[in-house]
Amino acid sequence: MEPLSVLKKLKDTAGLSEAFHITYYEGYRKTKKGGKQEISIKILDAGPESGKNRYTIVAELEDGRRAESNAAESIDMALSIVPWQKLD
Repeated sequence: MEPLSVLKKLKDTAGLSEAFHITYYEGYRKTKKGGKQEISIKILDAGPESGKNRYTIVAELEDGRRAESNAAESIDMALSIVPWQKLD
């Protein structure tokens, strides 16, 4: 079953007011000093019925620093509004 179908079923069956399909990415990010830091990025997808509030991006470093976007209608928009400087 496709993830968005499961998401809709969960919302309907379990009576969830909010639920997300989450996609995880791990990688490395350059620091201002030229080093690199391990980063974990989650893309939360609330489904197409959420319209302009569909996607949220959460980026976290190993040391606990975190940057999160507001909800947006596209992944590109959500990525563009993550306050990445919080991770520097």
